[in-house]
Amino acid sequence: MLALTFLAALIAADAPPAQSATAEPTKPKQTFGTPGDMVWTSGTSLRFSASAPLLASRPAAIPSASSSTNEFSGEVTLALAFDYFLVKRVSLGAFVRAGYAWSPLAYGPGFGAGPRIGVQVPFTDWVSIWPRLDLSFGAQGTFARPIAGAPPEGTIWFLNAAVNLPLVFAILQHVVIGIGPYFALEPQWIAGRPELAAFALNFGISSFIGWHY
Repeated sequence: MLALTFLAALIAADAPPAQSATAEPTKPKQTFGTPGDMVWTSGTSLRFSASAPLLASRPAAIPSASSSTNEFSGEVTLALAFDYFLVKRVSLGAFVRAGYAWSPLAYGPGFGAGPRIGVQVPFTDWVSIWPRLDLSFGAQGTFARPIAGAPPEGTIWFLNAAVNLPLVFAILQHVVIGIGPYFALEPQWIAGRPELAAFALNFGISSFIGWHY
């Protein structure tokens, strides 16, 4: 009898305390940014680019993607990314992107990939800003339009250093969306054609939807 009484006392002590009728339920996690958090995102962006020659000595007779009427261009991209929070609010990740660019003289598909680092700054449990620095290397195919002054067809290689400033909204417990401006500096060149090197300033708007856990 004493053994049964002792066992019943152990079970009662180990049971979780009952919540009162007026106790507030545990609030589900909406924000991210704690160490160990992982975020998968898929996004799109609309970018515009203004280019200038890297080499002032380029002969005027040599056309390029950054000369005369082709100094302004646009690009639509799709991207997939993964970010991991190493410490509180600081993320390290990687991304790949594919896009399609156009200008008055040329058009073509492109691809890029690289690492990125970010800092998540919460405003509320539902809203935060997540500035990120992206570094990428990639290639852009060039198909010339059949007009005078079009650049030579080939592959344009680039290095891209970009700053994204998205405002992030937690719309569900593990789902976020973000939208914000995008700025980038991008040296461009064609292999074996140093006289065609250019320096582009990119700007635009980017958005994404993400899942964090």
